Amino acid sequence: MSYQQKVDFAKLKGELQLIDRSEFNSLRNEHERLRGDLEKMRTRFKDEINKSLSSVRLDLNLEKGRIREESSIYDLKIKETDTRIDQEIYNLKVQIESVKTQVMQWLFGVCAGTFSLVLAYARLMS
Repeated sequence: MSYQQKVDFAKLKGELQLIDRSEFNSLRNEHERLRGDLEKMRTRFKDEINKSLSSVRLDLNLEKGRIREESSIYDLKIKETDTRIDQEIYNLKVQIESVKTQVMQWLFGVCAGTFSLVLAYARLMS
């Protein structure tokens, strides 16, 4: 092997190493760019997921508030109905007491009248 061939091989070897380093650097740069893009996408997806979760939480909280409002409205209606029932029961008790009093007055009157008739009959017979 001649000196010229050794020099040519050395140049070729240097060029191949340079090309290899260049391709390696190119691949490394591409890899870093892809890694950065992937990280950006991951961050964007996390942000989107967090935004969606926040939206769902907000919707759930709004729904809870709406349900609480409906529940308080129904509780108020139940209390109003309960109060109305208590008032009606009280009114019925008052009416029953009034009727009892009237019946007792009527019964007392009938008894007194009957007793008077019996006394009058007894006086007439004696």
